[in-house]
Amino acid sequence: MAKTLICEILSPLFGLFLISNWFIGSDNVIRFVEAHRPDRVKDLQIAHAEGQLLHIESRSRNDTGKPRVLIVGSSSVFNGVDEHLINAMLAAAGANFEVVNCGLTGMHAYELPMLRQWLLRSNVAGIVYLYNYYSFSDDLYDMALPMRWNTLEFARLNGIYDLRLSELDNLAAGVLGESLFLVRYRQLLRYTAIAWSAGHLETRTYPYDFEPGRARPETTVRRTKEPAVEEPGLTLQDEVYGKHDALWDGIVARWRLFLTPREPFSRIRPPVESSLSRHNTRGYRGLERFVELTRNAKIQFVVGPVPEPNFKKFDYMGGLPVERIDRRIQEITRKYGIVLLGRSEIADIEKKDQLFRDPIHLYDNGRSIYSTYLAARLQEVLRNSNDADTAK
Repeated sequence: MAKTLICEILSPLFGLFLISNWFIGSDNVIRFVEAHRPDRVKDLQIAHAEGQLLHIESRSRNDTGKPRVLIVGSSSVFNGVDEHLINAMLAAAGANFEVVNCGLTGMHAYELPMLRQWLLRSNVAGIVYLYNYYSFSDDLYDMALPMRWNTLEFARLNGIYDLRLSELDNLAAGVLGESLFLVRYRQLLRYTAIAWSAGHLETRTYPYDFEPGRARPETTVRRTKEPAVEEPGLTLQDEVYGKHDALWDGIVARWRLFLTPREPFSRIRPPVESSLSRHNTRGYRGLERFVELTRNAKIQFVVGPVPEPNFKKFDYMGGLPVERIDRRIQEITRKYGIVLLGRSEIADIEKKDQLFRDPIHLYDNGRSIYSTYLAARLQEVLRNSNDADTAK
């Protein structure tokens, strides 16, 4: 029986692990695939998102000898932060750090601890998390589950409050992808193999979703009547949290939630409403958990908002009181003594429509202005951190 178990089950699994992680997941293969990752087009969005994560994994394996500062966030960070400009400014100021753009499409704050294996490395001196208004919801980003995953951290954050039948296949893929490189990057590897065999594989020439120099969309601003102030709508999660102390009502509420498909992430408003609905969403819990992890790893953690244009209220935001989200982040950063980059510091950027290509992403000139601001603030934060370490 034991021999059969080893020969028929464990040996093939061990062989798959070796092929997946040691051969396909080797440094040479990673560098090749990462250099040819696809642009962001509709039919390649998953492969593109996997390519963003592979870029982070590839950089984490390449130690340049300098302590690193990781700038983490959504596609607003991926497209809005020029790491080359920031590194040049830090070098000119004599700061011996290497800044790495770790933006990931659709990233939520609950994902911070689930990305610990790539973010909490021994050569990382600081992590800057730049949040969107939708970052702190209870919602899961369905496309990210199979690749950006950590089973223990998810169990710690999620508890039993919000599991959906429609997501179980993605959760299972995440569990496998956590251990197997081949599963984690399966769509990206498939794209690379097909494009290479057809002779269509091209080297990526720019780091952003949108090619620099491309004309800014004419429809960026769609101004209409000033929206009226409105309160966020109640979600199914609100009902579960509100009834968790009542045995039968709590069971019914959880069962209803389990059977209800989650809103597609392309509809950004529901996550914003969820971020406003409670002070203890999965997103806020994820942020506080990551504070604990960075402290244990002795990594400086900085939090701040990424610029979102004022005209977003004419798009997905409406009249929602999103300033409450900023106040909640202020409470958390004060509680743990974390450096907070205030939204007032980027108010001039958010006022200027021409700096944005849409309600989420900065345009080329906006990226340069914002990156210049970040470089100056990083110089200040890192200098103060070094002074504090010297004084100890």
